[in-house]
Amino acid sequence: MFLRRIPSTTRVAMRIARIVRLTLLALVAIATPLAAFPGIGATSRRADPALSRLQSAPHAGTVVFFSYRDPAGSLYAESAAGGPLRLLLAGANREGDIAGALYYGGVVWAPDGKHFLYLVLAPPGQTEDQLWSSDLTGNKKRLVARGAGWPPSWSPDGRKIAFALPGYGIWVVDASGRRAHPLTAGNLDEMPRWSPDGRSIAFLGSGSGPCGLDLMVVAAKGGAPHRLARCVPNMPPSWSANGRQIAFEGTGGVYVADRRGRHARLIDPGANGPPVWSPDGKWIALARGGSGGLASVDGTWIEHPNGSSRRRLGDMVPYGDYPPPPPVWAPDSRRLAVTFGDRGDPERTDIWVLGLNGDVRRLTEGWRYGYDNYGPSWQPRNLPPQRLGGSVVSPAIPPDTIVVDGVLQATRPVQAIAADGARVAIHYAPGSLPAGLYRRIETWDTQSGSIVRFQDGNYQGPALAGDRVAFPAFDGFYLLWIATVNRPALRGVQGVCPSSGFCEDPLGDVVGKGSLLVFDSWKCPQPQSDQPCPGPKREGRLFRIDDETAVQIASSSGELTPLAVDNGRILVDEGSGTLAILDASGAELLRVAVPGFTEASLQGSDLVVHAGVTVADYDATSGALLHAWPVLAGARLQDAQDGVAVYVTSSDIHLLRLADGRDTIISPPGSGPLHAQLEPAGLFYSYEVADSERPGRVAFVPGASLP
Repeated sequence: MFLRRIPSTTRVAMRIARIVRLTLLALVAIATPLAAFPGIGATSRRADPALSRLQSAPHAGTVVFFSYRDPAGSLYAESAAGGPLRLLLAGANREGDIAGALYYGGVVWAPDGKHFLYLVLAPPGQTEDQLWSSDLTGNKKRLVARGAGWPPSWSPDGRKIAFALPGYGIWVVDASGRRAHPLTAGNLDEMPRWSPDGRSIAFLGSGSGPCGLDLMVVAAKGGAPHRLARCVPNMPPSWSANGRQIAFEGTGGVYVADRRGRHARLIDPGANGPPVWSPDGKWIALARGGSGGLASVDGTWIEHPNGSSRRRLGDMVPYGDYPPPPPVWAPDSRRLAVTFGDRGDPERTDIWVLGLNGDVRRLTEGWRYGYDNYGPSWQPRNLPPQRLGGSVVSPAIPPDTIVVDGVLQATRPVQAIAADGARVAIHYAPGSLPAGLYRRIETWDTQSGSIVRFQDGNYQGPALAGDRVAFPAFDGFYLLWIATVNRPALRGVQGVCPSSGFCEDPLGDVVGKGSLLVFDSWKCPQPQSDQPCPGPKREGRLFRIDDETAVQIASSSGELTPLAVDNGRILVDEGSGTLAILDASGAELLRVAVPGFTEASLQGSDLVVHAGVTVADYDATSGALLHAWPVLAGARLQDAQDGVAVYVTSSDIHLLRLADGRDTIISPPGSGPLHAQLEPAGLFYSYEVADSERPGRVAFVPGASLP
């Protein structure tokens, strides 16, 4: 399969997990006929402004591509001039899978542009991927072949399809899916490419020596294959428009030869990606980068078939050491679609459109929202996206939550919440894969109604500070993610882990409010393992997050666990029953001894502490005890605001007025565990109901409606 699987995560620390995930995509599973992904489309009554962006842009051809915008992976279409994103064909998300139903290579169009081919991966327990054909709207689908490899190739008249059957050679089948028959028998034969005149099929076949693969050609009617070149990389060849020549990547660079493999000449010794001939025959495009790539030469290049007039169209780069995927020519030979990151964030892949006139346009927005896009292709008839059917969707990751009568309903129970103003960040419990493995955090803005989904969250709950969201992650090592509501793509916080991005020292306990976000790191008392460090903490360090950089502001031989942030102050647990209030630079403002406390919160002049069956209110400036009120056994202090503490029991939420001990009870219409946050805007609380589809609930009570 020629589209090398490009690992995709925002920072290097998640490479291992995501490489495993993407590798399994080609090996594991799925097969069910395609179904619409749940939750795609609007989830609130408010219009999404992203849907109307660039709607007046002139049409300049349509690019169809694969995207992980939804966890199962789906096919999308967008005008090359920019415009609304259209969901063309949705992948199927099923219990137990960590990969999408569709192969990430995108689609292969019939020459007349009326049909396209795509690959559905084998279901669990089976080994046969399925090659399907669809009309251009994505509505009428037909199974073409079982067990097919990728990519297939249409005959020039569109009547037949050549494909690799791994282990059994190159096969040809009618476009209807009938009369499949073998053309070759090599167990490594793959990547067939039909010649423009329809007489021959080039392919990669079992090599004659230790180097692996040879470039071969066979008559479309059958016969003995003929070797064109020895020892070629696992990259597809490309025919010239008139079919008289063929370009291919060989030892030392890119070559051009005649259709019999004669007169081969090296035209580009610096290339390390497959060549692609333009439809008008004037140019060969190729991508440089990956292993051995240099910033001065990485990117997409074009040159004439004789190697002259070589120039770079864009300097976008592939991921890490992986070879770059090939560029794709537009039908007019004036533009290319490519799959790349960019120099600033090469690990997040998007679809770009490059013009021969020097115009560079990033077409997709995975960089902003936190997902990857692959496998672009051009609609051959130059139809605008709306002619392909499908529905207009936001480029944001689609949430699977809805808001009904002021209550957010989620497909999974809620593990934690954190609020700031009228916005709440929600951490969901693990669910069915793949959505349950990665997209576990959302924010809900109760004023605008917007719901924003983030693509990870597997360790501790999030912190919210204005429009910034931060949370730690653990995958055998530690790291800290940060994102914003306007740019949900995760970025790793810099300055706390080694340059490799892998933290062996535990970190976590992120809290925030307003413009201040803090967290701690410490030494684990036992060797690193595949489970988070259980404590006790020692050699604690306290950090402030400035933009995306961690700045150490305090250290201790014991622990320094941040508990709350308020008005530029930080409440920390120093261990042994001692609480301290620090300013944003780490200077101590107050220290209070409260032996046996379990939770504490800071807001305004109140330092609220829960110990045993008592909630006590201390003056946050002097440390003097102001009040102490009894609470039920098993209570958990959650937050404090404007002289009111909120705590929860197994079944109720309590609003405790600190001045006189008045305790008001709110009984959610569901069960615990309960979580609550109190803000000037109102009260957020979460609970669980007996609903198999949407058991999680987050309710908001405006401040004016509180008792």
